[in-house]
Amino acid sequence: MEIDVRRVQRVGTSSLVVTLPKEWARRHNLAPGSQVMLVDEGDSIKIMPVSRTKDAAMELDLSKLPEKLAVSTPLCIYLSPASEAEVAFPSRKALGDAKKRSLNLMGLQIFDTPEGEKARIEVLLDPSRIDLSKLLKTLTVSVRETVDLLVKVLRGEGDGVEEKVELVRTQFLRTHYIVLRYLAAKYTRKGGLENYQVTLSTSYAGFAIDLLQELILTTKRLALNGVDGEDLEALINIARGIEVSGDLLFRTLANPSVKRLVELQGELMKTRALSEQLMLGAKSKAAAVIAGKLHDITRLMIISSYVAVCRVIAGLASNKK
Repeated sequence: MEIDVRRVQRVGTSSLVVTLPKEWARRHNLAPGSQVMLVDEGDSIKIMPVSRTKDAAMELDLSKLPEKLAVSTPLCIYLSPASEAEVAFPSRKALGDAKKRSLNLMGLQIFDTPEGEKARIEVLLDPSRIDLSKLLKTLTVSVRETVDLLVKVLRGEGDGVEEKVELVRTQFLRTHYIVLRYLAAKYTRKGGLENYQVTLSTSYAGFAIDLLQELILTTKRLALNGVDGEDLEALINIARGIEVSGDLLFRTLANPSVKRLVELQGELMKTRALSEQLMLGAKSKAAAVIAGKLHDITRLMIISSYVAVCRVIAGLASNKK
């Protein structure tokens, strides 16, 4: 590892620049106008040359897909081996919402085309250049920072915590998605994109089910004499919602269907809302705690459903010849 100290220079009124080593630039075929990826690793920034695989391009016609599913397209492309995609969205609004959803996807760019509802999506991040160990270290830093913020709040030191939480969350999400792109490329080479999506979605669902089983024992300890009244009815409704969602999820993974997927996401959002309401309005502490754990399980199921969305979108894609 070579270490080189370079001076930061000012360009214009506010931009700061640092020159790249000539030999490094030559080795990676960089010239004026070339693109590089900057990855924020907390106390350092990693610079990576951008390379594209043109044969990993896709064409997606989503014009008949419900808007609330189409907005996940940038994430689906990011979690695939594709580096470029031509996408026809159901509407301009869906395209705009997709752009908002993609803000945390490092290295992904969405370019408008003359047709208002169409766009070109490019992923400049080359998975082969990702250092997984460093990324995972960054994730652990985010977890530690999150815990530190929680401890401060518990101690009554909550001034300005909202802004700090947002910064930590943004960094965590960006790094998390880079890790997922790395895993997508690795699994795709071994067993195909479809197998990867099923594996990932099933893993998230498995975590949720494991938590649900643990919750049985937790509930037994928390509610020694049972939960009565409205709290009991609400908890049962939430649990039944998770049961229905699990059934829909695995059936969707086995046989992708837009209708079934819309039904799945609707059921999950309703269940999440019910658990959030009970967390805030439970009459007993035990019910509030149980509702919180059910909320965590529902969130894992929602993440799993996003992968199922990608399966449906991938089914509409055709690789360029």
